[in-house]
Amino acid sequence: MLTFAHIWIFWLAPLPLLVWWLVPARAERTPAIRVPFVSRLQAAGGGASSNGLEQGPVSFVVRGLVWLLVLSALARPQWLERPIERVVPTRDLLLLVDLSGSMEHKDFTNATGQPVNRLDAVKEVLGDFFLAMNRDELSGIYKRLDEIDTREVKTVSHRPRRDLYFWPLAAALLVSLATHSWKLLTGRAAAVPSGKSARLRVNTQTFELETLE
Repeated sequence: MLTFAHIWIFWLAPLPLLVWWLVPARAERTPAIRVPFVSRLQAAGGGASSNGLEQGPVSFVVRGLVWLLVLSALARPQWLERPIERVVPTRDLLLLVDLSGSMEHKDFTNATGQPVNRLDAVKEVLGDFFLAMNRDELSGIYKRLDEIDTREVKTVSHRPRRDLYFWPLAAALLVSLATHSWKLLTGRAAAVPSGKSARLRVNTQTFELETLE
């Protein structure tokens, strides 16, 4: 299952539009000459063609796509695997030893079959528990305890996750490289000279643009 560790980052998606709307573009005043026949001048000189990616809806879509991909990477996408469950048996032990006079009654027998009082029987059992040296001895003690009281079984669940943030970053990089490569190729194609030069002049009488061979 696909999930995001920081889903709130997608609230930043309209941030570029807010900046474009609230922060006006800086106006620059540069001296210019108004030429009424600029279109004819561009046609005669080869023209300054644009590749269509500098302005317009294509540029808006490309930049918006790159911005969303960057936000997706910052949101840290993760793929959650199937949960792995493990059964963990647990025991809550509370040892209470009675030290009253009733513990002096010899109504228990030890491992050798000799009668012992209750306090000595408790010491023998607790001694086996605290002096156990390996898991086998502890398992035997736990088995004896299970005969007295059942143990609690807990199920621990864990879902492995894989980070996928590098995929949106790679996609944003590829889109940006493709866009800039297209701009570079179209710019070079427009800059190739036609091989035939033309001389232009303005007619002083009619103020029209003329081409000289």
